[in-house]
Amino acid sequence: MRVAVVNANTVWPPVVPLGMLLIAGAARRSGHTVIVVDLCVMRETALEEPLEVAFQDGHLDAVCVALRNLDSANPEAPGSTISDLQRIIAACRDRSDAPIILGGSGLSIAPKEMVAAVNADLGICGEGEEVLPLLLDRLAAGQPVSGLPGVVERLGNDTTASSQPQRITEPARFVRPALDLIDLQAYLRLGGSGSVQSKRGCRFSCAYCTYPGLEGDHIRCASVDWVVGEVERLAAAGAKHFWFVDSVFTVPEGHAVSICKELCRRGLPEHIMWSAYATPLGFTAELAERMRRAGCVELIFGTDAACTQSLRGLRKPFRPSHVASATQYAKGAGLDFAHHLLFGGPGETVETVKETLEFMAALDCRLGLDAGIRIYPKTPIERTARKEGIIGPETDLLEPHFYVSRYVESVLDGILLSFCRSVPRTRFFGRDGRPHPYTDPRLVEVYRRGFVGPYWAVIDEYERITGACSTSDPLSRPISDSVPETGRVAAAAAY
Repeated sequence: MRVAVVNANTVWPPVVPLGMLLIAGAARRSGHTVIVVDLCVMRETALEEPLEVAFQDGHLDAVCVALRNLDSANPEAPGSTISDLQRIIAACRDRSDAPIILGGSGLSIAPKEMVAAVNADLGICGEGEEVLPLLLDRLAAGQPVSGLPGVVERLGNDTTASSQPQRITEPARFVRPALDLIDLQAYLRLGGSGSVQSKRGCRFSCAYCTYPGLEGDHIRCASVDWVVGEVERLAAAGAKHFWFVDSVFTVPEGHAVSICKELCRRGLPEHIMWSAYATPLGFTAELAERMRRAGCVELIFGTDAACTQSLRGLRKPFRPSHVASATQYAKGAGLDFAHHLLFGGPGETVETVKETLEFMAALDCRLGLDAGIRIYPKTPIERTARKEGIIGPETDLLEPHFYVSRYVESVLDGILLSFCRSVPRTRFFGRDGRPHPYTDPRLVEVYRRGFVGPYWAVIDEYERITGACSTSDPLSRPISDSVPETGRVAAAAAY
């Protein structure tokens, strides 16, 4: 079969579409002819141009559309992708009568609803690299597709899901993404980083998170040789920086330590640096030291809170003492790290906000603040929001809706902005006037100039070259690692 695979993610800075490359490579290995239409790196051209080029060369038997996110998850600029996806699929239909198959994490969050909402014919929920070739074979033979794992089918006005999504249980069956099918150099030039996934699944059950639903709650680790082989491929392609895109790189610790040892053994820290996400739970001094030696230049702790009541409301598996220990170990190893904090969750009050801010200020480290929690389907926060009347039975969660505790809704932004302006190395994403590190296209200008590094450094560089902050703004003061702890605590206590 002749199959077009369309990357529908157009958010900049661009992120290497690992999921799309897995299914495109799987289709190619099964003998199908694959044409990739990458709308992300072609963002600055009209939608019709890349589609015309790809669709004009001959008949298509199937069109696969990969959707990474439903929206930006940023309350200040939610940026829903539904209308864009509808437009992309309509443009595909104008050029081909081939069945349209939707996939990706954006689809898997609400598969039946998404297939119906964007007028796709089929969807693959969950991991698609083994299911897609089977689906294409059945389409080629004119056979029914019902019964295939995770396949969603729209028949007239009805949309049915045949079974639970497939999850590849044996890591030995993990395949490498087909990096040759995209312009990798464009991603490195415009987004600064490559991507490597070392495991799938998450054993935690945070109130807002979609990862257990997307990847399952059983962790499946790729072999160390496989993971480091992916890093070598990126380094050979000229990448200077990459992200471990696991939900949590540091769990299980033994797997993370083994990867770090192998990166060092192969001499890769001399050629490429990397960033990763972590949890304070189980983070050790040994792991911190191993990560630094292996080339980690940015570690983001998904801490969310440092108050026991708030942590319980968010269903986080650790306590403030773990946050303090993780900070101590990261500092001791000389890691560049930050804690990301998420305010406004279930049970949040002005008092719990203050408790978290005071605790974190005393740790004297980089902080990223966020307020408001995107309510995704089938998550604990959805159930809480419905119970509290924040959303109703008819609320469409394909569109962005946010949970903010009613006890702080009217004052939260003011408290966090005041804290941000008083405590060095603190940013309030989307509210403090600085570019959002994940979704602000202005940062592409920094990458185009050849700057590569952690998100925090990229934002600093953007402000340096644009003069975005005046020198009188406390946010733009030179950062000092020696700010007295008492000063930081006093600043936090004032709010």
